[in-house]
Parts: sequence; C-alpha cells; structure tokens
Amino acid sequence: MSFEKRMGYKPYKFKFVNQAYLAIKSKDDVRRINETLKEESPESDYESYSWYLTDEKVDILKSQKLKINMQVSWHGGLPFYMVQQLGAAEVTYSIAEFYLEKYKEIKPESEGLILHDTFKNIPLEEGTRIRVRVPVKLGGLDAAYEEHETFGSGYHSIVFLYEDVGNMSDEEIEKLAREFPEADMNDSLPISRREKYGVVYVSFSFHRISRVPGTEKW
Repeated sequence: MSFEKRMGYKPYKFKFVNQAYLAIKSKDDVRRINETLKEESPESDYESYSWYLTDEKVDILKSQKLKINMQVSWHGGLPFYMVQQLGAAEVTYSIAEFYLEKYKEIKPESEGLILHDTFKNIPLEEGTRIRVRVPVKLGGLDAAYEEHETFGSGYHSIVFLYEDVGNMSDEEIEKLAREFPEADMNDSLPISRREKYGVVYVSFSFHRISRVPGTEKW
C-alpha cells in the first residue's frame, strides 16, 4: 500500500475547503500517525516541518475549534492547512490534513431541562469565565455541562449536586460523568467535591489557549 493511502490523503487534493471548521484528531490517532511517519522515513527531522503536529501543538489545540485560512501543498503534494484557533486572532498554525477532522459541535441533550439554581450560584475564581453552562441529565440525576477558560488554559466540566453524589466514591462519580457524549474523556478525570457550594465537579478536556499577541485577551 502506498504511503498516501496509508495516511489517507491524495497528493495536491484538499479534503476540506477554506473557512471550514476543523479539530485535531484524538491523541491516540496523532500518536499512530507520527509513528507511521517515522517508520516511513526514520532519518527525517519531522519536528522541523511546519505541518508536523508536535506534542506542544496538541496541548494547545486539542478540543479546540479551528478555522482554515489557507490551503497549502508541499513536500510531494502533501495537503496541509493554515488554521486559526478561534478566539486567538492572528494566531495561526500549519497542520497536515491527515491530523484533522471535521469539528463536531457538542450538543448536550438539554431541551426541556431546567438548570438547577445551585449551578447558577457557584462562585468563580478570579480570571475564570464560563463560555457554556447548560443543564444535562446523567444517570437520572440533574447535572450541568460547563466550558471554562482561565489564564491561558481551558477545560470542560460535568457538575453534579452534592446531595445526589456526595456519598458516592470517586469511581462511581467518574462512571456517571462518562455517560456524557464528550470525545476527549480517555484520561483519568479529576474530581473536586465542593460541599460548601453544594456541588461536585468532574473535569476533562484540559487544553491551552493562546491569547491575542501583546494583550491580556484570549
């Protein structure tokens, strides 16, 4: 099988159009792709290639929504893209096509559900903002799905009522949280019991966020 078929691309052909919204594939997929590249050409210094997805790029861009600004072909017709991380104006990255997939919006099943007052009144730490907070049902229990940003990093959370899960073990709470249809919940999930505020947090999808250059804005 040719290298192009193994990697799933066609030389000088683009799978995605300009302005399309993309995301990088899972960490396991990226690892397999990089292993295949090194098997194909062990002597190549892939870290020096602009389109190569390094661990640093993965940390910055995982779970992020990316917009294509430009299509580029190079290195034997390999299609890659200049993509912009949304919310980070002027910050662009070169990424080969085989690392990318269409961005899938997370749409929690919140229709007809009401956000419990406890979730509305959780105090935020300084510098933290919530981009999304919606009600969800997990294991028959009221919960909330949240997306946080704070000082150059971001993460997602499932928030349960302490009265519902406070007596459960971390393993039981984690099992409940994994019922949520989120793509990046492969690692262990940190759990924070905030009894004072009546909630338990389960956090995941930790990622870095690039600020707008020269400012304190994300």
